[in-house]
Amino acid sequence: GRINTENVVKVLARGLTDGDANVRRASAEALGLTRRAEAQAHLLKAFRGDPDVSVRGLAAMSMARIGGPNVGNALFGGLHRTNPRALRGFSALALGVLGDRRYAAKLRELVRAKDERSVAAAAAMGLGIMGDHGSMAHLRGVARDGSKGTDLRGYATLALSMLGDRSTLRQLPQQLAGSQGSDVRRSSALSLGLAGQVPMGPALLRTLFTESDDRVRGAAVSSLALTPRRSVLGTLVDVAT
Repeated sequence: GRINTENVVKVLARGLTDGDANVRRASAEALGLTRRAEAQAHLLKAFRGDPDVSVRGLAAMSMARIGGPNVGNALFGGLHRTNPRALRGFSALALGVLGDRRYAAKLRELVRAKDERSVAAAAAMGLGIMGDHGSMAHLRGVARDGSKGTDLRGYATLALSMLGDRSTLRQLPQQLAGSQGSDVRRSSALSLGLAGQVPMGPALLRTLFTESDDRVRGAAVSSLALTPRRSVLGTLVDVAT
């Protein structure tokens, strides 16, 4: 028979009060999958008050997944500097998932933050997930600014790839083979996977043979998994020889 999603929400909401944080995390994530508006009150309570920041973060993501008229304001509150850094990052990502571009300006402001690169990186990704093309010029500036940390530059590159920025996509093979730091090379490998419309197989396969950083090679493998099999096989011999 049909599953009564109202009853599912009630059961999962009880899980948010469990003493085991793993149960609360699973419940917070599962509530988002129900897409039920009545789950929001339970998620909001967890987002604001759970003692485990990862539970709060997953509640934020589920709130964004379900959506609704008041979710943006709640997530915006999660960006406040008095909150834990990890929660601010989760809130920035969740605003991206929510997709309300009224919050794009705030995310761009966070990308400029000098003292919290992890939050800035999450905000950059949030802009990419949000699909805010009005932020591309700002993200390009971050991605190309040598004074920024390579991790932040890498996430800005990922965001630009999500937005389909042509100038960024053209530079990805060169960045992947360059010496700008493993964070930039890793993000370039991942970006090539996101950019499905460019001929990415050769650059990614060369990375598997020549890259010394395991994280970069792992990113190349992940991106190759998104590549049509024929494309990979058609270039493998050329790269190997």
